[in-house]
Amino acid sequence: MNKLIAELQRLFFHPGLSPDEVSLASGAAQAFEPMGPDGQLRAMVLGVSGAEAWDYVAALWQEVQDDLQLPAPVMAVTGADGFLLWFSLAEPVPLPKARAFLAGLCRRYLGELPEARLMVCPPGPVSLIPAINGASGKWSAFIDPSMGRVLAHEPWLDIAPNPERQADLLSNFARIERDAFERAVAQLAPPPALATPTAVEAVQAGVPVLPAGGTTERLGVEGCFGDPKSFLLAVMNDPTASATHRIDAAKALLPYWK
Repeated sequence: MNKLIAELQRLFFHPGLSPDEVSLASGAAQAFEPMGPDGQLRAMVLGVSGAEAWDYVAALWQEVQDDLQLPAPVMAVTGADGFLLWFSLAEPVPLPKARAFLAGLCRRYLGELPEARLMVCPPGPVSLIPAINGASGKWSAFIDPSMGRVLAHEPWLDIAPNPERQADLLSNFARIERDAFERAVAQLAPPPALATPTAVEAVQAGVPVLPAGGTTERLGVEGCFGDPKSFLLAVMNDPTASATHRIDAAKALLPYWK
């Protein structure tokens, strides 16, 4: 048991903190708190429950390595109906940075899943592994990813996992270095919002005007205009044009009246 505690401390706990040995040995559930006394985190957890949970988590586990070039996260069964990935950080990170990383993973790789099927810590709670799941009576455990397919439809163990084997399994996993983590957060960031052109800018650029409803809207003005001033005057005085278009046109005309 001491070896398992040491590996849990190495990967997931802040210095000076450790799991309760008695609870760990008995399988009693104990909440895992990734936040340290300084308000930073050394670990994060992301998982999927329900149908085809294994397929989603296995694909995410591989993408983390292939796409983001990060060390493999530790995989676990929940003891109920899902799989988890535990991410270990070499250096603590602020809560907003951890949430940005997890949100990016969900957005890029799990975007088709409803939020109710995702297990995300932080902010949600998660129980330390291994332990007896209170709802099913089955054991959660860290697993070798090569065995995940076997447990796809029954993501639990019927008996307590061997502590020494759990420790040996964890010893094969590395922590994410700070530089690699920062690169992954940047890679997962959503694209910057594109600036929406004003009605006048859109028309001048030859782009159809899209109102809030998203359908193409045509201005009521017709005919050919020899200069921008004539066109803008027509838009400003067009009773069928929207208020936004008319105001934009009026603003654009201001330099002509100085």
